[in-house]
Amino acid sequence: QKVRELNCYKGTFESKDVNQNIEIKKLDDVNWEKMKSFWDIKPTWQYSIDTMIRSESIYQTVGAFSKAELIGYAIVNPQSGRISQIAVSKDYRRKKVGTLLVNYMAEQFENKLSMINVDSNSNLNNFLIQLGFSHTLIQHEMKMDL
Repeated sequence: QKVRELNCYKGTFESKDVNQNIEIKKLDDVNWEKMKSFWDIKPTWQYSIDTMIRSESIYQTVGAFSKAELIGYAIVNPQSGRISQIAVSKDYRRKKVGTLLVNYMAEQFENKLSMINVDSNSNLNNFLIQLGFSHTLIQHEMKMDL
């Protein structure tokens, strides 16, 4: 049975105006409890915490900091430019923190980014479209009781 609808996006990203008071740094020590507190919707199993930990050598994690406080993060696969997770603290939304994270990734990965398995109920859909990403596909997460 269908559990949820998932959207896929891709695009060539052009730099946007960003919040200059935020610093982006690579994260060597990932604080999953803190990052989880930024979520509105749980990621699909492909991008779950367990999957990210098992595959950490494949991904790059960056954090957005206001002073010394982590206020947002993104996880990306540098080989493909695919964003696995991106989230911002509820207190810092609509302040260009997410845009700054995408700017950083775009600069690192030749402006070509994609994101799959975005829950259709997530505000992330509107964010990606506002940044100029193209909606390319709808998928369904399925569940079967055994």
